[in-house]
Amino acid sequence: MKNKIFRKIMVCAILISFLGLSTVPLAGSISTKIDILKNTDTNFMEPPVIKDAYWELTGSNSQGWIVTFYVDCYDETSGMNRVEYELGDELMYTDFGPTPPYIWILENPFDIEDWENKIIRITAYDNAGNSDFVIFECSEIKSKSCVRIFYQIFPNHPIFQILIQLLKF
Repeated sequence: MKNKIFRKIMVCAILISFLGLSTVPLAGSISTKIDILKNTDTNFMEPPVIKDAYWELTGSNSQGWIVTFYVDCYDETSGMNRVEYELGDELMYTDFGPTPPYIWILENPFDIEDWENKIIRITAYDNAGNSDFVIFECSEIKSKSCVRIFYQIFPNHPIFQILIQLLKF
């Protein structure tokens, strides 16, 4: 009888040792995992804040056009990870880093097929994986370039002055 009990204890001890199961570390591991799962601080779920996002158009038809996108964003909880720039459904550029400015320079955008019908989606990601985004319509950028072309041809024309006021150029 004592032999059977001793043998069962030994088999249990060997299994516990072999599987790496011991009561103290197991309890510690479980409590750590439970603490992580029970984290009631919801700040880690907040997306990054996009403080400012805008684009700047430079160039001309003869020199080529350049659109520069600027994003100023931050995340006070987990910190910033990256900003992604998509044209339509295609990821064009990723700017990594913890601090702004986040910048993407797109050269000759009007050479892109079907430019006017696309959007630029700029998505900011924090280190916790949360994100927020802004969208720019490419047709808006194209219309600003048409105004610039008109201005280059007729810089003092009164119609241009009216267009500036209408478009808030």
